[in-house]
Amino acid sequence: MRKIKRNLAIFFGIVLAVGVYISGMYLSEPEKTYAKGTVDAVKFYEQYKDGLTFVEETEGTGVIYCVLKNDRENMTYRNIGWQFHIYSGEEYLETVIYKLGGDYFRLEDIQYTEDRKYQYELFGLRVGNLKSRISTKVRDQMEQGTCSIRVDSCIAPAKDGLIDGFMDDNKIRGNVLCTYEQVMSSTQLTAYEKAELKNAFGKSVQQLFYTVSAEGDEGIEQIQGTGSYCYGDRARLKAVVRDGYLFHDWSESRKYYTREIIFRVYRDTAFIVSTVNNLPPEIYAQDMYFSLEQAQKGLITEEVLGEHVYAQDREDGRISYGKHRRNSLVLINYALEDMTAFQKAGSVTETFCATDSGGNTVTKTVWIHLVDTTPATGREAFGEPRWISRRYFEKEDRSLLAEEEGGLPEDSCWIVDEEYRTLLQEVLWREEEK
Repeated sequence: MRKIKRNLAIFFGIVLAVGVYISGMYLSEPEKTYAKGTVDAVKFYEQYKDGLTFVEETEGTGVIYCVLKNDRENMTYRNIGWQFHIYSGEEYLETVIYKLGGDYFRLEDIQYTEDRKYQYELFGLRVGNLKSRISTKVRDQMEQGTCSIRVDSCIAPAKDGLIDGFMDDNKIRGNVLCTYEQVMSSTQLTAYEKAELKNAFGKSVQQLFYTVSAEGDEGIEQIQGTGSYCYGDRARLKAVVRDGYLFHDWSESRKYYTREIIFRVYRDTAFIVSTVNNLPPEIYAQDMYFSLEQAQKGLITEEVLGEHVYAQDREDGRISYGKHRRNSLVLINYALEDMTAFQKAGSVTETFCATDSGGNTVTKTVWIHLVDTTPATGREAFGEPRWISRRYFEKEDRSLLAEEEGGLPEDSCWIVDEEYRTLLQEVLWREEEK
C-alpha cells in the first residue's frame, strides 16, 4: 500500500511539473548560436546601455545590436523580442517581429559579473535580415526617404523563474506585453518596474538612419528625393531647374553632372546644387544682296542663305546653320518658290531661328534684296533726270510737299534717308539765299 501511495505521489509530481512547464516558459539561458566575436557584451552595454545600435562592418553590411542586463536572482519580467514598426511620416505601414535568440536576432555573446548576479546578453540582427522581411511595397517607400522605424519591446512577466508568454519570429502568444499601455495595466508588475519599462517602447535604432539633404542656388526650383534613409538604401535625387538657368552640378565629396543622381546611403550626406544663368543665343546676320537672275534660277537656296549666318551662345559657343544634337539654327517657313517667282528686282524678308541646348530660342529677320543686273543702255542707264527747287520740295513751314502737289515720291531716297533729306534742304536753302 505504501508503495502504491509512493508511486502515485511520484506520478502526480511529474504531472504537476509538466503542467507548470506547459503553462509557462522557463527563463533558461538561450543557446549560444554564435561564437564570441569582436563585439563585447559588457563594453557594448557600458557604451549604449539597453539601446539598439547599428554597427557597420564593411561598407554595405552591418549588425543591429542590443544588450540585455538581467538580474538573475530577482527577475520579474524578461524582454523576449522586438517589434519593428515602420512609418511614413505619421502613417503606419507595417510591423515585423523578431524573437531574441531566434533565427534572425541571434545571441552573439554572454557575460556575467564576478558574483554571477547579473547576466549580459548581446544579440545581433544583420541589417540585411531586417530588410529582407519587410514587404516590397514598404521597401519601395523606404527608398523614397520618407520612412522611419520605431521599436517596441515584447515584455513577458515572470514569476518563480517562469514566463507565461511565448514568441517566435512570426507570432506572439500568451501573456506578452507589446505596448506600454499593456505594461501600465499589468497587475504582475510593480509601479517601479512599470516606470523602468517606459524606455522599452518607442525606441529608435541608433546610427541606422541617415539624412540626405541638398541646397540649391537661385536657379534651383525644387530638389526631389531628400529625406531620411536606412543604411544601405538607395537614394534618388532630382534637381528641378528654373527657366532661364542651366543645371551645372551636385557638389559633395565629389561632383556629379547630371540632373538626377542615384547612390547608396551610408552616412549623412549634404549636397550643394549649382546652376548657371542660361542666356539666349545671339544671331549674327545682315541684309543680303543677290541678283535677280540667281533668284529666278533657284540658286538662292536655304543652304546658301545659311552660309552667311551664325549664332553665338555663352554655353554652347558658335552655332552654325543647321540642326545639331544639342542646338540648331534654321530658317522659318523658307520656300524656294518665293525666290523663283520674282520677275523684277525687289526684296523679301527671311527669319532665322536659333535654339541653344538650354531651350532658349531667338529669331532675327533680315532683308533679301534681289537686284536686276541686266546691263542698261542709253537713258535706261541713268533714268529720268529731275529738276527741283525748294518750292517743289517743302512748304514755308518746312513740311514736305506731297507728290501729288509736285513734290518727290514718298519712297525717294531724298525723303526716306534723313542724311540725304538734310543735305538737300541745306542746298536748297543756300540756293534761295543767293
